[in-house]
Amino acid sequence: MDYYFPLLIALLAILSYIRLFFLNNVFWDDHCWLQSIYTSNDIFDFLNTGFIELRRVSQGIVLYLILILFKITNHAFVVLHLITISAQILTPVFLYLLINKLFQNRIAAFIIGSSLIIYPIDTTVPVLTILPYRLGLMFSVISFYLTYGALAEKIRWFYMIIALLLSGMSHYFLVEGTIALEPARLFMIGFVLNNKGYKRNEIIKNSLKYWLPFILLCIPVVIYKLLYKPYGIYVGTYSSDMLFILKWKRHLYYLAMLNLFHSGP
Repeated sequence: MDYYFPLLIALLAILSYIRLFFLNNVFWDDHCWLQSIYTSNDIFDFLNTGFIELRRVSQGIVLYLILILFKITNHAFVVLHLITISAQILTPVFLYLLINKLFQNRIAAFIIGSSLIIYPIDTTVPVLTILPYRLGLMFSVISFYLTYGALAEKIRWFYMIIALLLSGMSHYFLVEGTIALEPARLFMIGFVLNNKGYKRNEIIKNSLKYWLPFILLCIPVVIYKLLYKPYGIYVGTYSSDMLFILKWKRHLYYLAMLNLFHSGP
């Protein structure tokens, strides 16, 4: 009975994404990056077709390792679709396991895990260049699960180290956006310590202590994205303004626009 819901989630994910094997074609951004693969002699040539200008070299390295399959095998679509489906299965399964461990409620965990299948965060499933984003989300969810495992009973530092490595892999090489999940890790740690009977001061102190390595890991990513912008033909891409939060008139303007859209004619 303990494995019934995870198996059901895995089955739902397979039924939802098995159609990928019928989509052996190139979509959206895959066109330009596959062209870069075929016209490049090595990884340095590939990175020079856009990732250096985008200042996303680490992500470019991962994408090169993914797309190079088209040059070294005739079965690239099969391999990449298998990786995609594996990620689409493992992510909701580990999410189910995490929620069930935290709240001891299989039904709620099943609903949450299934929701990630029914409406995934990434809906551009056939696009191969989005695969790093799926892997990044999967690594982050597994990292959360290992963090729980590291703290649930006695402290298991090995689990904590693996969780930290997976988190870093996700942030630095796959998708920087997973750093937005880190505040949830802090609350999860506090929740686990509260269930272990820690007092309020101990919960605050130990939660911050165990969370500190994860948030320190995020700081270089945030600083890098704020200070180093794309250049060349990509100038202005992923632009940001560190003083945006202080521009209160702009915020009022956006709020007025939202109110106009919601009010209707």
